[in-house]
Order: sequence, then C-alpha cells, then structure tokens
Amino acid sequence: MNIELLNKIVSYAEAEPRRFDMETWYTDVSSVLRGDRDFDDSKDDNQFVADSEADLPPCGTMGCMAGLACILSGKAEVYSTERIGNMVVNHYEVPTGGWFDAAKAVLGISGEQAERLFYPSAVFVEKLRSQPQHWPEPFSTEYEAHKHDAAKRVEILKARVEHFIATDGAE
Repeated sequence: MNIELLNKIVSYAEAEPRRFDMETWYTDVSSVLRGDRDFDDSKDDNQFVADSEADLPPCGTMGCMAGLACILSGKAEVYSTERIGNMVVNHYEVPTGGWFDAAKAVLGISGEQAERLFYPSAVFVEKLRSQPQHWPEPFSTEYEAHKHDAAKRVEILKARVEHFIATDGAE
C-alpha cells in the first residue's frame, strides 16, 4: 500500500478543499471559470457536488481519491495547460486502463480495497450497475451528510484514509 501517496492526496485536498469531490473521477470546470460555459450546464454534464460557481476550485480541477491519486502520481498526463487570470490550469487525459485501475495500481491495493477506498457510500454505489463495497461507517454516513461542505469532506477524507491505513485496507 502506497501510504505516502494516500497522505499526499489528503494534504493536497487540505490545501484547497474544493479540489476534492468523491462524485467525480476528475472534472475540469475551467470553461465555467473562463466564462465560456454556464455553471448549471456544466453541472448537468459533469457529476460534482459544488452548489455554485463559488464552490469550484480556482484551479478548475476537482477529483475523487482515485482521480487525485492518478493526477498526483503522474498517471493522468497533462494534455494542455492554460492561464485563467493568474491561475495556471492543467487539463488531464484519462489514464491508460481508466481511473479505477490506474489508481489501484499506483496505490498498490487490491480491487476490493480500491472499492472500499474509492466508493464513499451505499447511496453512491446505487448509481452503479454492480454493487461494490464502499466506505464503512461512520465515514459513509458522514460523507453523505456533509458532501456539500468542502472543508468537512476533507476532514472525513482524512479520517477515512487514516482508518484505511490503520486496518491495512481491510476497512
């Protein structure tokens, strides 16, 4: 298990909580920040929990555990970069093999461990065809209750990662 990368994900999210969103592998909202696209249209096309443009990260990039693992490890390659105001925004390719498998590989965890780490709740997995495992309690319920609060999401993420490491990925 790549504990260093897990801790790096938490630190990255703590530095700008709006970048962390378990509803999306990776979402680029730079078109909204540039003013090329309406927030509501972008929200309809992408799944993310931000409720307004003010809830979007200034870098234009948000992702879940798996997405951030791929971005921070370099598995998701930058295909272009642009400047929006004083911010440099990277645009990422989907990693070879997809977000789930690439993140599982860089984190050095099994498929079952990846499910327990990448899927936050029963409510979340209801949207999927299969019914994979998800975060255990109390993390699952806490995430659902606070997913629209970026700072609280990161607080729950940190506790979830600490628990995952402490149980060697068993929970």
